[in-house]
Amino acid sequence: MVGVDRKTENLMRTNAQTEEESNRVNLSVTIPPDVKKALQLIARDENNTVSRITENALRHFISQHPLFVGSTG
Repeated sequence: MVGVDRKTENLMRTNAQTEEESNRVNLSVTIPPDVKKALQLIARDENNTVSRITENALRHFISQHPLFVGSTG
């Protein structure tokens, strides 16, 4: 940078990095126990099929969760 000493330049970079980090959003979603169990069942299913109970639990979670409401037909 023109007309700025090294110490000021480093300070300006640090401030810019700190501002960028503070602008980040940390999203956290809590998975209900029934959905967690459903996801575990999917992961353990050796025949690559999804049981009706698992499918219903996932549909319920998706239909009720604010992130997904309105995003599925």
